[in-house]
Amino acid sequence: MIDANNIDTSVKDCISHVNSNTYSGRNYTELRVNPNKLGDIFTFWEFKQRMEMITRGAGIKHYQIVRADLRFDSYKHENFEAYLKLHRLLISALAITYKVKNAYTTADLFTWKPLNVAIRNDYFQIENYDRERKSQNTENHLEPAKSRLEERSVGRQFRECVYTTGNLDPMDALRVEFTQNWVARWNRAISDVDLVYERSNTELAKIWRDGKTKKPVLFPNLTAFLCMYENGIYNRRQLIDLLEKIGVSNPKIIARNHKARYAPEFFSKGDILRAVNEIKRATAAFFEAEEPMQPVPEMEKDSNLIPFLGEWLYDDAS
Repeated sequence: MIDANNIDTSVKDCISHVNSNTYSGRNYTELRVNPNKLGDIFTFWEFKQRMEMITRGAGIKHYQIVRADLRFDSYKHENFEAYLKLHRLLISALAITYKVKNAYTTADLFTWKPLNVAIRNDYFQIENYDRERKSQNTENHLEPAKSRLEERSVGRQFRECVYTTGNLDPMDALRVEFTQNWVARWNRAISDVDLVYERSNTELAKIWRDGKTKKPVLFPNLTAFLCMYENGIYNRRQLIDLLEKIGVSNPKIIARNHKARYAPEFFSKGDILRAVNEIKRATAAFFEAEEPMQPVPEMEKDSNLIPFLGEWLYDDAS
């Protein structure tokens, strides 16, 4: 059991939500640890050093991970909106591949500006969100990130990771989860990306059919409909298939004219691969570094995704 009152003051800001309990005659303490409270961490080497300091300061000798978050930050104000549609496509591919039912996006109540895209199940979560807006809402004036993509692995996933790979210590489990299991998820997801186009078109065709008979009218014409749901149409082939599905004459001509006049953003398979490879690259760079890294200069911060180990939830088994 951990006594919250005896945690060393040098690490106390890193620990929150301390709850002690007993299960099957065994005492345990569940707590959330955010090592970035002592400054952002740019390498796994730094993370391990920081965690050793925190656990020592809290009197923790044995622990298990029940949730871990790895975040990829961008520092430009415009990047959340600029990459929102691409992130929506990537996250949709994960949702389709792993049959995730809890999949959603949110928007501001008054401005209608998008705030996030996210999916969640019992094994993992992933979210792309407007970090700048969240900082404004929470009055966090120290957070430099403007846009964030965050991979999260939760309890059931870690139990299976440790069980299937052997009795791993927490640091080894983290490395396996993010450098192997998440890479495998991305590989499967991008191979299923065509299923995203099919599912999107099925839902969009239903919206079109239902909207034609609703009062008030949801969209006055086809162009308004396509512009309204642009973020769910990812390439020219998908657009043509959608037009065919809703019974439009000359779908190829309509698609070509719509693209020329309204310039919706489309993605090739190469675009998708480059995006996923950048996530893999940033992950590998974080875990492979064996020494501290200097903070990224402001002028270089947006050349690549910058990964961090974010909020961690630990179950102390001592």
